[in-house]
Formats: sequence, structure tokens, C-alpha cells
Amino acid sequence: MQANLAGIASDSTKTESEKVAELSKEFEAMLVKQVIKGMQQSLGGSSLFPSKGPSAIYGDMMMDSLAHTISASNQVDFATMFQHQVSNQPVAPSAVDDTSVTEEDA
Repeated sequence: MQANLAGIASDSTKTESEKVAELSKEFEAMLVKQVIKGMQQSLGGSSLFPSKGPSAIYGDMMMDSLAHTISASNQVDFATMFQHQVSNQPVAPSAVDDTSVTEEDA
């Protein structure tokens, strides 16, 4: 399910901003997959996905699919931050959850 990253980057039918958006989503999915792998390893002997033998291929495919589904849900939304970093654009205030305490709150 993982996209061909080089294919996305060299696609001449897309604008640079579309490429950055798509590659940011793919990078977000890769990070989510690493988090899922870390969670799975912390379970010790039990596992959500098969990790040994021939079934490990299917376990990795399921993990990849879950990571892309989570990324596509826009609940994590690191992709927006990546896009702004790559394109050197400041992040809009609405895109950042400001949970810091102000002097008025203290």
C-alpha cells in the first residue's frame, strides 16, 4: 500500500505543493507505522500482528494499512506541519493547538 515516493516526486502532472502534500502524508504514515511497531514490541510475547514466519509479511501489510488509515483520518495531522516546514511557510494559528498557559490563566 506504500506509495512509490520517487514516483510521486517525479510526477510531472502535479504541482510542487501537491507533491509536498502527498509526500508529507506518506512521511506521516511512516512515522505512525513506527509508533505502531514500537507499541507491538512493548507487548512482549503477545502481538496484534504476526511478526514471525511467513505470516510476518501479512502482519507488516496490516500494520502498513493501519498506519495509512490513521494518517488518512487527519487525526494525527503531522503532515500539515511537515508541509509548512518543507515549504518554509509559517503555520497558521488555527493549525496549532495552543494549550499553553497565559498570564491571565495563572
